[in-house]
Amino acid sequence: MKLLTLIREQVSTAFRAQ
Repeated sequence: MKLLTLIREQVSTAFRAQ
């Protein structure tokens, strides 16, 4: 399980959504 990768992906998506 790569929680860090999952979080990084979500953060990237949230940042682009702004």
